[in-house]
Amino acid sequence: MNRYSMQQHLVHLCLTAALLLAASPGTAGLVQIAEGTTFGQVESLYSYNGSLYVGTRPSSASADSQLFRSDDGSTLTDITDPGMGMGNPRSLTSFDGGSGEDLYVLGLSNSNDSAVWRSSDGSSFSTIVSNGFGDAFNTDTPAYAEFNGELFVGTRNDGGGGGEIWRSSDGTSWTQSGADGLGDSNNARIGSLVEFDGMLYATTQTVSGGAEIHRSSDGLSWEMVVGDGNSYGGTNSTDGFGYGSNFSLFASVVYEDHLYVGVRKKVSSGKDAELWRTLDGINWEAVMRDGFGDSANSGIMDMIVYNGQLIVGTINNAEGAELWSSVDGSNFNLLADDGFGNATDNVQVRSLAVHAGRLYVGTGNDQHGTISAGELHLMVPVAPVWALLVPGMLSMRLGKKRLAKDAETQRKSSWPETSWQNRTIVAERSDAGRLSPYLCVSV
Repeated sequence: MNRYSMQQHLVHLCLTAALLLAASPGTAGLVQIAEGTTFGQVESLYSYNGSLYVGTRPSSASADSQLFRSDDGSTLTDITDPGMGMGNPRSLTSFDGGSGEDLYVLGLSNSNDSAVWRSSDGSSFSTIVSNGFGDAFNTDTPAYAEFNGELFVGTRNDGGGGGEIWRSSDGTSWTQSGADGLGDSNNARIGSLVEFDGMLYATTQTVSGGAEIHRSSDGLSWEMVVGDGNSYGGTNSTDGFGYGSNFSLFASVVYEDHLYVGVRKKVSSGKDAELWRTLDGINWEAVMRDGFGDSANSGIMDMIVYNGQLIVGTINNAEGAELWSSVDGSNFNLLADDGFGNATDNVQVRSLAVHAGRLYVGTGNDQHGTISAGELHLMVPVAPVWALLVPGMLSMRLGKKRLAKDAETQRKSSWPETSWQNRTIVAERSDAGRLSPYLCVSV
């Protein structure tokens, strides 16, 4: 094969690879939407009846928490009803309590009590719970899940017996599930609720020491699976997976037959974010304990499965939040960093949602008072640009992570498709079976 024919063959290979990869996850970028709208931290995102709903904190002492709706995925309409008395729309979800799928806002009332609001049309809301479920120390509602035909919610309770779990079959009448703090007042918050392998799991945030994880098979009684003294004694199953600095477990998601739990550290601790997973709910393994290689990543607030990938958002008060993805649950690629262009306001990925097949990212500045700020971003694909490269040093920029690879080392014994961060490298083989000195690279 002469040089010209070989180049033609390589171009054909590149075009073929491009077509094969067209349906695969590629590089992506984040675009801010509703840029001219001022609001506080984006606490919650949810897709309901064809519209995207966005719950935000107040942006100033004189402002109120807000609830927005977008019918086109980009333009936000403020549908806040002052009569709701909404102090913080911490969570958004939907549930059919017997009369159709209703939209629920779970959070904090203006009187600082855990509260629940409901809407059958996504526009008009009625107050279902406004008194902290009868406990004045219940001051927020950060966790929720549907399990065994009931809606479960978890509260924050810093001054009483610990965070509480409440359940309802109709969304109107509520009954407590389990004891305050799941039997330990040190569990001040129920960080997340998630169904996994036929059981409901609850993660906690503690006042001191490592957090715990409990589970229930019936939604009535609970058993501890992570925490000192649990009856199973599984691998890495003591408080905080064996680390006292792991005080907050606020993010959980099921991906590829595993339950994943993200860890948040106190920024002052100087410790890195961690990600753990389990196959059986008893034995746990660390997926990542070094903040994805960045010690400024101090925690994980939310995770979601999108387009077959596990998406993880970080807390990074020094450099701005980061967004990571994995196609196997073990190896992660950086999607976006440095606070997505605003490292001051976007230090946390507070919320994630999939709407109309697209990923939305809500951010915050880790301020809950009069200077709360956040942004709403949409992930958009970036089409690959194919280039013909000769052997030598190949270097490309991914956020603040710089990669350099010798093209020769990327060659394989066939025509492989090798994932290299968010790029794809395809090596050509000649008719003689020897690798060509050319590479086709998506950059």
